[in-house]
Amino acid sequence: MIDAMPLPRRTVTALATLLAAAVGGCTSGTAPTAPPAGAAPSPRPATAATSAATAPAEAGRPRLSVPATLPGEIARVVYTGGANAGMSGTSHRETRAGTEYLVRAACVADEPSRTVHYQLAGTSGEEPPLAGGDVPCDGEETTTSMPLPATRVQITLEASGGSDLADVSSAYAILVPAG
Repeated sequence: MIDAMPLPRRTVTALATLLAAAVGGCTSGTAPTAPPAGAAPSPRPATAATSAATAPAEAGRPRLSVPATLPGEIARVVYTGGANAGMSGTSHRETRAGTEYLVRAACVADEPSRTVHYQLAGTSGEEPPLAGGDVPCDGEETTTSMPLPATRVQITLEASGGSDLADVSSAYAILVPAG
């Protein structure tokens, strides 16, 4: 009967059968039940697995609450440190000449006296940097106002003073219109 079902339905049926078998074997006070005939055995969990959230290197490191996409947002960059460190950037639209813009930025690091540097540049990579500034890693959002030419903008974050971002827990910089 299962062979007559379309492939997506067979997959769902097989997964539901495996789930039912796994849940059925987890009741207290009863012996585990064998999976149905023909079902693949379920993998056993690793006993020494540790999640990144509870890894000793990550314990107690503060994180920033990065704002959701803001009204009129032009561009943003977000850095997340730790075991899975990474940076992601987005450029939504072009700036308009004669308009005032704000860079909203924040950073958290092991040392609150630490700073990171943001830089705004055109996305073509051929123009000189448009603007930049330092952000203290004290967890407080800073706001810097500036006019920009009409261009598509990307934002980057880098360590101030030539060091790396290893002790930075998280940081962001977001470009929005001032008004």
